[in-house]
Amino acid sequence: VFVLALACTRLLAASDALPELPRIGIAGELRMGLGGVLLRAGLPFDYLTAREETQPETLARYDVILASALADEDDFGPAAKRALDAYVRGGGHLFCEMGWELPEALAPVHVDWGGRMPREQPFKLADGTHPFLAYLPPHQSWMFGGDLHVVRADDPSITVLARFEHGQMRNVPALLARRSGKGEVLYTPTDVGYRQGNWEPIYSDLLLAVVAALSGGRSRAQWATLSPPMEKPTVLAAPPATSGYAR
Repeated sequence: VFVLALACTRLLAASDALPELPRIGIAGELRMGLGGVLLRAGLPFDYLTAREETQPETLARYDVILASALADEDDFGPAAKRALDAYVRGGGHLFCEMGWELPEALAPVHVDWGGRMPREQPFKLADGTHPFLAYLPPHQSWMFGGDLHVVRADDPSITVLARFEHGQMRNVPALLARRSGKGEVLYTPTDVGYRQGNWEPIYSDLLLAVVAALSGGRSRAQWATLSPPMEKPTVLAAPPATSGYAR
């Protein structure tokens, strides 16, 4: 009995030592793809309303915000973009996908509507020391065949995390990061949450790695296909015991 009680005490102490799960908000018209990934990973989140997306004080409640379909002006008009910028400058962590009219936090990044690629092109992780890269196998690759292309991202404030590999898209950034004020934003022109992330485990893991990096390893997600790096003990291979889903 004593041994069992001691073991339970140690388990409780270990669980108490785990960091609090990050608060995650999801914005944008195509939010269901991103939400589906987090739902299966056992991560609680809120879907933000169109009004909440324009309220800096509401966004400030969240450790991480995932913004889907940034190109959609109904969701990301000037007021929403200003709110996202205020969020990042104040220390927030933002992930944006798609879109060519970007927040000021991504001002050095230039995106063009290049027309849909004739076929999907592979992109893979770059080398570097950004925390995001530690959550995925080196040189992990994905496929993408969308309309938006990053045409310039050579500012020294930008860290390229993944690039396309072949043809006319060779070395074009597919995922990048930039610090702005006290916060950070990750951006991809690909539709991770909508067309791919909701259905293919490898894209789910891409999004979960983004969340893990932006939350400082606090997400503790149930990964779809990959084992989190062993040197990151706060990212566990099981969902939290309890999770609530708002809205």
